[in-house]
Amino acid sequence: MRKESKPELIAEDELPIVEEEYLPETRNVVQLGYAFFFIIFAFVSQGFYQGPVIKSTPSVDNRSIYNSGAIIYCVGAFVNLVSAPIVDLISAKWAMALGGLFYAIYMIGFLFLNEIYLYIASALLGIGAALVWTAQGTYLTQNSSLEKSARNSAIVWGMMQGSMFAGGIFLYVTSLGGSGGAIPPKTIRMLYGIFTGLSVAGIAISVFFPSAPAHLSPTPIGYRPNAVSLIVSPVKLLITRKLLFLLIIVFAYTGVLQYFWMNLYPAAISQTKAFNMNPTALVGLNAICAGVGECVAGIIFYILFSRPARLGRPIFVLVGAFIHLIAFVLVFINLPADANLTASAAKAYITPSIAIALVTGFLLGFGDACWNIQIFSYLVIYFRKHSSAAFAIYKFFQSALFAAAFFYAPKLQLPWHLLILVIFSILATLAFFVVERITKRAEMVRESLAAAYSE
Repeated sequence: MRKESKPELIAEDELPIVEEEYLPETRNVVQLGYAFFFIIFAFVSQGFYQGPVIKSTPSVDNRSIYNSGAIIYCVGAFVNLVSAPIVDLISAKWAMALGGLFYAIYMIGFLFLNEIYLYIASALLGIGAALVWTAQGTYLTQNSSLEKSARNSAIVWGMMQGSMFAGGIFLYVTSLGGSGGAIPPKTIRMLYGIFTGLSVAGIAISVFFPSAPAHLSPTPIGYRPNAVSLIVSPVKLLITRKLLFLLIIVFAYTGVLQYFWMNLYPAAISQTKAFNMNPTALVGLNAICAGVGECVAGIIFYILFSRPARLGRPIFVLVGAFIHLIAFVLVFINLPADANLTASAAKAYITPSIAIALVTGFLLGFGDACWNIQIFSYLVIYFRKHSSAAFAIYKFFQSALFAAAFFYAPKLQLPWHLLILVIFSILATLAFFVVERITKRAEMVRESLAAAYSE
């Protein structure tokens, strides 16, 4: 009598990875990355030109460069407190599109620049930034399983920060042969026409976001919370989830860090006379290196988090903190202490080196990705049902510290900024380790109780 052969079972980790990459949720995450890329590419690129453009417009006060930035991040910080209910009410897709529209309105203003419009558009941009960042965190959560949250975070972050790389190339190429003087009105219209078009492209992509797969939804299908519960959700989340108080230190560090590597460090290298190079081209090269660092980190984390066995988040946070400490030391020895405040011919601890400055830019970008990808991953996994509120809290404290830096930065020389960053980095690393340890303990207790109950 012939024995019937049993069908051979294939282990889950042996299933072809290729098929998994084309799941609807993966395509949605990639589409989110593209929308984010175009919107942030436009904003980052215009940021490189904003100062020279304003200085080239006699009717606009040069101090409006500082005022505009302060308005953007102050408004953005406070709007983050109410961005969660807005995103939940109108959906992540339409919140992303609306936020992108405010980015485009800001770009359009430079086609006929005047000071009043600049300040109004800056406030709108602050609102738009809060909506865009909260919406992307919500949509990312809706399209990420617990197992793929870290990988998807790496995809979105790597694609989004590719905008820094692209913006750096754009700046470097357009600066070649330039005198560094006033920018002609015709060139301003061409540049900001391009930036507006990029923003519109991001809006168009976000309008066509597909709905997230129902099986990944953190809330029941058809569930619509009332407006009051949505408005108080961020505050309630802070009160009930005590771990968020520890994460505030981490969120705050990313804000101080972001101001340093996006604003202060480029200003410092552009004002170091010993480099003897076109400052605009040098800032462009630095942006390219920082963007490469961000993208390389994103690719590494994508590969690592695509495998069944992977290292924990604290290890990568520790790597990011260590890389940043190296970068801070290089800044300290390579740049004059007053280079962030004025054009400086003062001596540093070593002869200022362009190569070291660009390596530092790469390290700052790589370390920044280490921190933010792990934060994204943690929030997506442990705050699935409250993703809008969790990402709103994250962006609130990040934007608040970024805005605060606008006020204290002009009063401190470079070494003091580095000291602040070192202290924040150590505290944030310790806080993240404590949060992870408490979280793992809670998971073990839940698993033990579940096992005991099932028996």
